[in-house]
Amino acid sequence: MNHQPRQATPTPSWTLWGVNCLDLHDRYWASRGIQVVRPGRGDTVQKGPKVFLLIGRTAVVDFKLQSVLSALHWQHLSAVRVRIVDDSTDLYHESVHTDDEGRVLKIARSYAGQLATTAQVWVTTHQPLAELWAQSEHRPHGTQVLGTVLKPNARGAIRVHGRVFDFHENIHVLEWLSTTGSKWHRVSSVFEGIYEYQPGVWVHESATIASDARLAGPLWIGANTEIKPVARVIGPLLLADETREPPTQPPVQWDLVFTPHWNKLPTLRGRSAYRVSKRLFDIAFALIMLLFTIPIYPLIMLAIYIEDGRPFFFTHIRQSRQGKPFPCLKFRTMYNNAEEMKAQLQAQNICDGPQFYAENDPRILKTGRFLRKTQLDEVPQLFNILLGQMSVVGPRPSPDKENQFCPAWRDARLSVRPGLTGLWQVRRTREPETDFQEWIRYDLEYVQQQSWRLDIWIIVQTFKTIF
Repeated sequence: MNHQPRQATPTPSWTLWGVNCLDLHDRYWASRGIQVVRPGRGDTVQKGPKVFLLIGRTAVVDFKLQSVLSALHWQHLSAVRVRIVDDSTDLYHESVHTDDEGRVLKIARSYAGQLATTAQVWVTTHQPLAELWAQSEHRPHGTQVLGTVLKPNARGAIRVHGRVFDFHENIHVLEWLSTTGSKWHRVSSVFEGIYEYQPGVWVHESATIASDARLAGPLWIGANTEIKPVARVIGPLLLADETREPPTQPPVQWDLVFTPHWNKLPTLRGRSAYRVSKRLFDIAFALIMLLFTIPIYPLIMLAIYIEDGRPFFFTHIRQSRQGKPFPCLKFRTMYNNAEEMKAQLQAQNICDGPQFYAENDPRILKTGRFLRKTQLDEVPQLFNILLGQMSVVGPRPSPDKENQFCPAWRDARLSVRPGLTGLWQVRRTREPETDFQEWIRYDLEYVQQQSWRLDIWIIVQTFKTIF
């Protein structure tokens, strides 16, 4: 049995921050850089997003895009037809219906056999295909149109597990909010007039919350909503707008969600000239930075020794251009038994790929936290740059184990030298279940769009992050 938030069951007429359920769903995807396009609504396809999710008029879905994006990039497809299989195992759901005074009207039970279990959507990176979908009358018509204009070798099909919700089933609206709330951390990037009251609690600026009220997210509080003194509000919960004239939301500002338009900047015509000039720049940059940083080496080494003894440096075999192995050099930032501790911390890993990342990682030295924050731990990699094993800007250096995660991605990122800094390092969000997707996306974008302007932009952004 699935226990739902205790509140009056919402209807399609409610709004949150001025938008209905479908728009809320679409803006969730927009916060991840993906535009949802529906047929028969006159949707305007924007130029900002690079990925489009083509779905039915009232579809509400949630699934991981990792395998879909992999198929698009690595198989050079124009669009992928995705069959989402609902992996919910609940036999039935119960909801409590109340009136405006909180009196129970009825308890409703919906059985799984009555609920949608699959959905078909399309994912594409081509704006013209998204426009064709928007002009279609309905989903079957859009599928027919795409099947006509796409050559067989330009389209693919994939099956993924996720959640499929029906907008007309109020219980599904609540389930979607429960599923989404814990992982939607960039809400303000697609809404105006809201702020994060406390972690996981998003509030409209017109709402009032008593100072002694206690809130626990995930929780969304609508316009003109009042949280009275001594109230206890426990999420996951949505409190709809309490006004006859809900606030209006402008269209999504994709420049606030997506990367700057560096991808439109011109690249050098001669790739060989770019590579040669970049190598000369790498050598000059490394020599200059070494002159400034060598004097602080003894201080860093002393701090590491006082806290956890030797060694001062940490080397790990990574792969350079064309897969050549090299010892990547860094100041040691973790305790000597960090690998043993890692096995005990797997449950705290919030990355969705081969990487490991945990908030407040106990394996990291106090000195190491400072070194990582200032990126001084990577200063010894200047020697790797001088030896031609790395570049100042490029994809993150990875070991062979991570690069074997998918051969096509490996081929792309190993076509250039790994970098001391890179596009992924300055644009990543650290959101749960998106880190590996962003890693793939930014690595591929850098390889495809590499230019002097992009390199300089990344270097500037890196220094801004540090200072």
